Amino acid sequence: MSDFKEGCPKVSVLVPVYNREKYIVECIGSVLKQEFSDFEIVIVDNRSTDNTWAICQDLSRTDKRIRIFQNDKNIGPVLNWMRCIEEARGRYSKIVFSDDLLLDHCLEKMYSACTDDDVAFVFSAAKIGSSTELCTISYQNSSDSLITFDEYVARLLDHLAPLSPGAIMLRTKDLKQNLMLDIPASTPRQFLKNGAGPDILISLITASNYLYVSCIREPLVFFRAHEDSFSIRDVNDEVTLGYVSAISFFLKFHAPKYWLKYVTLSWIRQIIKRRSWGSPRKYLIQNEGCGSFVEVVQLLKHAVVLAFGKLLKSIKVFG
Repeated sequence: MSDFKEGCPKVSVLVPVYNREKYIVECIGSVLKQEFSDFEIVIVDNRSTDNTWAICQDLSRTDKRIRIFQNDKNIGPVLNWMRCIEEARGRYSKIVFSDDLLLDHCLEKMYSACTDDDVAFVFSAAKIGSSTELCTISYQNSSDSLITFDEYVARLLDHLAPLSPGAIMLRTKDLKQNLMLDIPASTPRQFLKNGAGPDILISLITASNYLYVSCIREPLVFFRAHEDSFSIRDVNDEVTLGYVSAISFFLKFHAPKYWLKYVTLSWIRQIIKRRSWGSPRKYLIQNEGCGSFVEVVQLLKHAVVLAFGKLLKSIKVFG
């Protein structure tokens, strides 16, 4: 879709769904109660085997802004995101995964923050937990601000920006253009299976094409943590490794000054998580490096610097 006709909504709220009969009503309800009302809700059911589709049909009869679609067969999560995007009629899009919620004033505040032509998208802090009361707040920066691409990448590496597109709003044309279905990473991953990798590349690629990213300190979305979530299950580390491969691929070719820092950090995290040594050379080769002696030495030096910095921070906190 190259343009947006008069009379179309300002924002398309995109809800890909599969077997979410427990959560879909609450999810859609959180959108319908937004004070900002110039939106449509595009629900695409990925051939659910539970009662989800019947619930979506009932919901569509309650508000004309709800448009529902069902795939002929299950096409996997990422292709279902694409189907949502193809049905979007708004200039801006807000992805809401069907087990998550929008918090009060989310659409209003995000829309206001991302309409400047120089702004790639807006992201906010997020509540993450089993409920909006039993949760932690992630990605909370010190203030609302406009940040450069370099600042955005730095915050992403410091866990101060979200991996999930569920915490951002952006132009629909950018969402459609920058959702990569085939990522030519050094190590092939099942990127289409759970979306880990294609999701964060939406943000990274879009940010690289604009002057600024808008950051909102307030948590405006809720990510539900539950046992059926891809990111919680993380079977065989597929989610973690998908993110590492995709981010390493992007940084190596679009922001190389951050590549080694990121690969070093992820290598250290893997060692800590698995409680076993991982070959730095092998890890470099898996994540866009060549594995040369010089590259290995650089990674190890970087690891020492990072470890020393963490030690100093600990001394400052407890001293």
